Amino acid sequence: SLESFNAIIIHFFKMIACVYRPWVLSDKIHPSELAVPFAKGYSFPSGHSAMSSSVLGGVAYLVRKKKLICALLVCLILLIGFSRLWLGVHTPQDVVCGLLTGLCLVFIMNKVINWAEEKPDRYLLLLLITDIITAAAMIYFIYFGTYRMDYIGNELLVNPVKSIYTTIVIYGYILGLINGAFLCRRYFPFNPQNASAKSRIFTGIIGSVFVISILKYVVNYTLMQNLHLRFVFPVMFITGLFITLIYPVIFQNIDKTFKDKA
Repeated sequence: SLESFNAIIIHFFKMIACVYRPWVLSDKIHPSELAVPFAKGYSFPSGHSAMSSSVLGGVAYLVRKKKLICALLVCLILLIGFSRLWLGVHTPQDVVCGLLTGLCLVFIMNKVINWAEEKPDRYLLLLLITDIITAAAMIYFIYFGTYRMDYIGNELLVNPVKSIYTTIVIYGYILGLINGAFLCRRYFPFNPQNASAKSRIFTGIIGSVFVISILKYVVNYTLMQNLHLRFVFPVMFITGLFITLIYPVIFQNIDKTFKDKA
């Protein structure tokens, strides 16, 4: 999905550029106290700007014939970018590059998906390329990356170890989602609309509880705790895999059980 590829690209740029937040670069910038706790790590480019331009920009492209809706979506993208400046958590360069990154991703992914749709096996090639590039990026960040080590007093402005840790959490989770979605689509295809109403209600409720619990406890716990790096990727990969592969397979079995009993 656009969100997944967007997160991979943005965190790659952040770890390569290692740009500090605006209030670190200039004492003339005073960020919102409410926003600072959520603006940790490196600044360039703006993830919110990139995400809004890729997701909302993708929707705007799909509904481009509806001028009013398209214009409203573009305004919303620009407002989100402006909000990052207003809060003082990003520089104009961060926002502009984030917006451009998201828009470029929409264009590229549209071309790639059209190419992959011509032959189903091309999705496997796309998945392998994504896995290899992401794995190579993680290896680089952990073993070969060079990071700024500037201090205020005895405290690091940005701890690169924590930034690497967060990036591995995100990459592991995203790769789990992507690989699970591919495997589910290829080997366990199903249409929830074909399931019984009782089955859809039951699995929908249970699935929502599972997903919310995973996001709240597993993902949040992993982000907050300093697990050893060797455990972070597999934990997050399995978490993503559960959402897009394991639970859908369980859904099919539950639906089959309901039908057998009926």
